[in-house]
Amino acid sequence: MKESIGERIKRLRNLAGFTQDELAKKLHVAGQSVWKWESGLVNDIKRVNLIGLSNAFGISLDELIKGSTAESNPGVGDAHIAAKNMRENSSHYGLSLPLLDASFNQDDEVEVPYLREVELSAGAGRCEVIESYEDMIRFPRASLRRAGVHPDKAFCVTMVGNSMYPVFPAGTVIGIDTGHTTIKDGEHYAINHDGNLRIKRLYTMPGGGLRLRSYNEAEWPDECYKLAEKERIIILGRVFWWSVLR
Repeated sequence: MKESIGERIKRLRNLAGFTQDELAKKLHVAGQSVWKWESGLVNDIKRVNLIGLSNAFGISLDELIKGSTAESNPGVGDAHIAAKNMRENSSHYGLSLPLLDASFNQDDEVEVPYLREVELSAGAGRCEVIESYEDMIRFPRASLRRAGVHPDKAFCVTMVGNSMYPVFPAGTVIGIDTGHTTIKDGEHYAINHDGNLRIKRLYTMPGGGLRLRSYNEAEWPDECYKLAEKERIIILGRVFWWSVLR
């Protein structure tokens, strides 16, 4: 019998040595949320929580959702389907992306999940995610290696909002590396801020605080959070790539 995502979460939680309460606190969710996921009472787990779970367990988002890595690697037939879906929908963004197609070479290229239903906000944020439908974006393996990105720790999303304009205008597709969450001042990061997905330039502050900076400073001035307030912010990963039609 195929393992459900609730059963998978329970198994991985036990392997990681977390109690349900400990995992809930780590993800900044209500105490009963983990119990509901594992019991199968909630199947449409929000993407922001799936990302938090994959980070807590040290596995890829794809492996958490689909199970074994063998199950998550599409064959040639799946490649044709994914390519067709991407070609039909990519015009919505007006982008030229390295999409998965039948010429995919597993030795030279890797597939990174493109989570189309996630909208990563550059402003106040939003994270209402119901579906877990995924397409793939294709990257040269050597390029990710040079950037220090492990393919199993990467995913791509579409950004909304204008706080990071003109560098990241609305509709920008960005790549997130969940393997790099240590802050380097001035770098771009995706964060979970009180349940909202946002992208900002981050800076550490004296006393353990955190500064969030936008490019559109006229409308979005710096946000500064002290150490206690910083606990509401989870760093999901570093931005390693983006694509937008200019």
